[in-house]
Amino acid sequence: MTDLIRRLTIDLARRLAHQLNGRIPKGRSRSSDWPRFRRAYLKSYRECFACGRKRAWYRWLDAHHLVPFYAEPDLELEQTNLMPLCRRCHLLIGHLGSWRMANLESSYYASTLRDKIEQWKNRTGSL
Repeated sequence: MTDLIRRLTIDLARRLAHQLNGRIPKGRSRSSDWPRFRRAYLKSYRECFACGRKRAWYRWLDAHHLVPFYAEPDLELEQTNLMPLCRRCHLLIGHLGSWRMANLESSYYASTLRDKIEQWKNRTGSL
């Protein structure tokens, strides 16, 4: 019982630290199903959710977890927890410019950027 309490305390401390500074705790490994799941998910998308850049091949996209997989491992393979982002937006919006960080509001920032780009396109007539 004390081992369970110790593990839960450590997990709670990691989550709290993540909430306070956005840093990603180490030690979680991905599911063995992740590569296949990611490939299938990204094949259905052709553009970045944030900037709208389009490509004919899915490999230039990343599948960004809205809730980081280390924080909620049960959501790692949930499509509703993913957002397709190009590599640049994944780093800048999804991870605040550092792969060691996590942006818990990435969905809001991505949709805001997408709206701003659309407004600019409508005003200028091009991109």
